[in-house]
Amino acid sequence: EYDKVLYIDCDVIVRNNLAELYRNTDLGDNYLAGVFEATLDFQIPHLKAIGCNPGEYINSVF
Repeated sequence: EYDKVLYIDCDVIVRNNLAELYRNTDLGDNYLAGVFEATLDFQIPHLKAIGCNPGEYINSVF
C-alpha cells in the first residue's frame, strides 16, 4: 500500500520541512536508510565487542 515510510525517533527536533525530506529521499532498491550518528565514536569499541559492525549500525528504538 505504501512505497516508503519516514520514521523519526520521538526525541528528534525537526527544524525543516519533513515533506521535502520524504519526497527527496531515494531509497533505490534498499528497504532501509539511516544517517551517521554523531556520538557513535565512543560507542565503536562496545559495538565491536558484541560483534556489531559500526558501519552498519542504526540507532532506533522502533
